[in-house]
Amino acid sequence: MGSESEILHLELLPTRDTIPVSVIRSLKRKNWSLVVKPGGEVVLSVPFLMSVSKVQALLKKHEEWIRKRYKKLRQLTRIDLSQPWVEGQSFYYQGQELRLSFTRAFYSHVSIEGGVLRVAARDFKSSTIKKVVEDWLEENSYEMASLYLQKWAPRFFLKEVPLLKLRLLKSSWGQCRNDGRITLHKFLSRLHPEFFEYVLVHELCHLFHMNHGPGFKALLSQHIPHWKELKKKHEPVFY
Repeated sequence: MGSESEILHLELLPTRDTIPVSVIRSLKRKNWSLVVKPGGEVVLSVPFLMSVSKVQALLKKHEEWIRKRYKKLRQLTRIDLSQPWVEGQSFYYQGQELRLSFTRAFYSHVSIEGGVLRVAARDFKSSTIKKVVEDWLEENSYEMASLYLQKWAPRFFLKEVPLLKLRLLKSSWGQCRNDGRITLHKFLSRLHPEFFEYVLVHELCHLFHMNHGPGFKALLSQHIPHWKELKKKHEPVFY
């Protein structure tokens, strides 16, 4: 037996509503971790032999943080990356809702016409359509990110444009390493261009501040004064 799970509940006062918390015990785990997922799912992962009293103490200690994250994440707009790849299905690109439409073609390509995302492919299998669209999205994301980097690198007085990579990130839109490498979510082009640009600038700020402290926020506000409003308006949750 490698792991087991149970459900505990945090009570919300004064309404007495509760927040379900999934507690996952694992033999491989040495430390605990706590996360609130898109949609408000709360997961506490702990070593297999951690006592019930210690689990409850952890939840009590971080109760306020859980409440705030739960309230925020359960109300965010969600865009499902594992959506059905069928004709007529809703699809988001650059923050706009489009409809999928398929045509047969020897060479695959994607185009946008009047609110429709037209996908040309050899067949209409879900796996085929998915690959064609995701390859196109990744290419678009890279092109947009490269343009934004060219625009913003001089404003940060960078001698060289940072190395850029795209990946399917699980819990963030972007990452910045100590060596200056910036990684962005490869499907970031599905979001509004203003939010895409904010993510890129956010990561550039991490070249100077590797945390989210006062210095980082001051630098971000210097370049994008309305970043809080922009983030609140355009950021959905991909899951």
